[in-house]
Amino acid sequence: MSSHVSALARPLLRVVAAAAAVASRAVNAVFYRGSMHQSLSARAHVEQGRDPVWAARRRRIDRLFSLCEERHCANAWADEVYRARRTLEMNEATGPYGPSRPGLPDTPDSDGTA
Repeated sequence: MSSHVSALARPLLRVVAAAAAVASRAVNAVFYRGSMHQSLSARAHVEQGRDPVWAARRRRIDRLFSLCEERHCANAWADEVYRARRTLEMNEATGPYGPSRPGLPDTPDSDGTA
């Protein structure tokens, strides 16, 4: 019975985590005029060295998550960077049409040509 509950709990926890991530991005965008593509935690990690207010926010967020994760904000930022790189690789954006090739557009035309 416990393995059945565990099998049901894992997907539910993933859904809850994804919903929390969306909410965090919405808070960052709506209330802090940030990017919808960046969580509040990741932004606090990035901004902490530039703004003492964000440094204080980072400390509060890390303290809030301290029971389940050390360095939550740094981990959130690293996770977002990893997902972005993975998306670029999957879409071959770092390949022939990516910014690493000067003079070419960032994306191919609809017929696959530059």
